[in-house]
Amino acid sequence: MDVSSIKSTSWIISVALGLGLGYTVWDYVARDGSRRVVNEDGRESLVVVDPEYVRSVLEANVRLDVDVKHGLAYKGELERTFLRMNWTGYEAPVVVKPTLEEPISTGPRYKPLDTVVRVLMLAVNDLDAGGSFSFVHLLPGEDPLELRVGDTLPEPNDYAVVHAIRNTGLEFAFKEAGRPNESLAPMSMDDGNLITKLGEGGVLTATGDNIPRVKRKRSKRPSQTEELGNNLFLLGTEDLDYFGKNYAAILTDEVQTATHYDENGKRAGIEIKSIASGSVASRHGAQAGDVLISINGQPVSSEHEAINFVKNNQDQYSVWEVVVERLGRRETIVYTDPDN
Repeated sequence: MDVSSIKSTSWIISVALGLGLGYTVWDYVARDGSRRVVNEDGRESLVVVDPEYVRSVLEANVRLDVDVKHGLAYKGELERTFLRMNWTGYEAPVVVKPTLEEPISTGPRYKPLDTVVRVLMLAVNDLDAGGSFSFVHLLPGEDPLELRVGDTLPEPNDYAVVHAIRNTGLEFAFKEAGRPNESLAPMSMDDGNLITKLGEGGVLTATGDNIPRVKRKRSKRPSQTEELGNNLFLLGTEDLDYFGKNYAAILTDEVQTATHYDENGKRAGIEIKSIASGSVASRHGAQAGDVLISINGQPVSSEHEAINFVKNNQDQYSVWEVVVERLGRRETIVYTDPDN
């Protein structure tokens, strides 16, 4: 295409656009004029809506009913769909958050001992705990039973073992882990005949007339020492024989001890520095850090004192009460020998 043709085409397009623009202006002016009226004050104003039409609608007394419920429901649907992003059309189910609070532990539940046994009488030997005994009444309605230290209650109450017999009552240990020892006093502490002390040195000596005798089944001694309850052990035949023959090697190889001194610098026991796992001493309840205070009321402050006391009195005692200081408190470990 040459230059003259391009100029001719451009001129034609320009003329067409000019005519179109002119027509648009003319049409707007014409329409705007039809919507203008002259007011009473002589000024013109633009009429958007025909006044006659508006007047006819108002005079027609037409009532428009609005469905308020539908409007509210529609509003709810809009909120649920677009604001809550729930496009199913159904209300989302209420989510119940699980409680994170742990149940309050009230501790283990134990069967109260006073619902199983009732203490009738105590016979306390201050010189030898093995000579003390007690008569009890098993509930419901069984014959009286004689109990000594280390004896276990008959089934189904064989979880309770006699730990000690004292003036204040009969103390039981339990085979259940974590259950503390419990003591039961005689039915009536006011009756002086319920508690009888045995022994020498001005202590009342009981006679056959004062204490009824009840047939008692002896405990069967095991080959190895058994823990009957909390700090209560039944001595085994093999363990006793092994200790009697090898106590020197045990004290050298299995247990390391030292004299314990109190705050005033005085001897106050035997401290166990270390103890071999699985050794005879560990199976008899000894623990590293224990301080041995006394054996059957006899204070000891060296290994030789403890060994000599046991050897010199092994035929006299059938129960050995060993007092130890453990973690800042004193505990009594009881060893019973049913053959003595």
